[in-house]
Amino acid sequence: MSTLCRVQTAGTTLRTTTPTRAQHLALTAAVVVGVVLRWWDLGGPRATFDEAFTGMYSHLPLADIPGALRDHDAHPPLDYLVRHWFGGPGSTFALRFPSAVFATASLLVTVAWMRRRGWFGVTVVALTSVSSFELLYGHTARMYALVVLCGTIAVAGSEQWLRRSAPGWRWLVAGALIVGLFDHTSTLLLAGALVLVPGRRTDREAWWWRGSMAGAIAVWAVVWGPSFLDQARHQNSSWIPFTSAGATVDALNGLVTMYAGLGVVVLLAVGIGAVLLRDEDRTLSRLWVVLFLVPFGAALLIGFEVHFLLPRTLAFAAWAPPLALAALVERARRFSVPVAAGVVLLVGVLVVPSIGPAIRYEESSVPARQALRAAVAPGDAVAVHPSWLWPLAGWDLGAPRDPAVPAELADLDAFVFVVGDQPFDGRVWVLQPDTYALPLGSLVPCDGVEALHRGDYLLSCYVTPAT
Repeated sequence: MSTLCRVQTAGTTLRTTTPTRAQHLALTAAVVVGVVLRWWDLGGPRATFDEAFTGMYSHLPLADIPGALRDHDAHPPLDYLVRHWFGGPGSTFALRFPSAVFATASLLVTVAWMRRRGWFGVTVVALTSVSSFELLYGHTARMYALVVLCGTIAVAGSEQWLRRSAPGWRWLVAGALIVGLFDHTSTLLLAGALVLVPGRRTDREAWWWRGSMAGAIAVWAVVWGPSFLDQARHQNSSWIPFTSAGATVDALNGLVTMYAGLGVVVLLAVGIGAVLLRDEDRTLSRLWVVLFLVPFGAALLIGFEVHFLLPRTLAFAAWAPPLALAALVERARRFSVPVAAGVVLLVGVLVVPSIGPAIRYEESSVPARQALRAAVAPGDAVAVHPSWLWPLAGWDLGAPRDPAVPAELADLDAFVFVVGDQPFDGRVWVLQPDTYALPLGSLVPCDGVEALHRGDYLLSCYVTPAT
């Protein structure tokens, strides 16, 4: 038997239950599955370009990292500073280790937040444990797993503050906000939304809340704001789509599944669940609107003028779709067994097939890079075109940022370095995407070595005329 109690605080009512044995077992199973998935084959898939970039820049001297990011990236330095202490070129497991820790912590925070809310809470935890978005970035050496953790702490802490108005929860949320701001700039969307959490309240604690969130923004603005303005002037994100109906659906869809064709179904399921969440818990429903729908709307508006809108832009709100889908499942469960079975099947179709692709994700460059690694020998030169892809060569082959370029290759429009300590032997391996053509000058193809087309990349062998 479960024990139901109501906690009346700050004008809201929270229904809590002591988990039944079945609920406790289900929660335990969900946590075990979620933790295992977050660590499964963590170092297996080869690093993506973004991960290689993270690896190379995070392992610069500590004092050089902020300046390098200001000149060559669009993100704050916290994630790079954290990963500085983990691994080095080629150590993919170590580089991803912090992401798995943050993803595991996000799941545990969700358990603490939801464990006394009956089957609704069990469903939220289960959906979080198999969330393809959280699994993908828990397996990726980028800043998004920490943003997910900060966003989860922020919404859970905001709910507790609304119910109890205890200053400790305010400080917890403000701390999570500061960490998130120094981890990824999109957290500014969350920051603005958090200021709105007190609503129309005018009591002293409500003003302290607003001031605490504004203070967190001010700390970020003073410390990193000037660098952010420099980054905004030179960043190139033209590959990110402007806001459109399709981009909006894709942004929400990416928080739920890896399959683009399910976007309309995800939109309907999450939208209906969000409406039903109000009947489950009005405070959670309000926070869903304030901390997800409002910043999502702000991202859409920004995206009309700036290349901005992607699923990972909303990483701070990864908790939102599981809450909405859990509300949908809970309403169906209370309606009838057949309806509940159908809704559970629908939600399962949305989330389960994406688990494997999320934890095994590799980019199309991997086969060509593996072939290059197998073929290259000390004394060979490697030319990567365009040159901004140099982190791939740095991560896979240990190339330095500013290598000495043989005179014969000085005019080649590519990042060029010689492998190992041997002098240049005249052989050049060229790695490039299909979409970028490299003028080869006087280079001639290697005898008996065919060009390899793998994925969207081309690997070719050439020699200098004098060879």
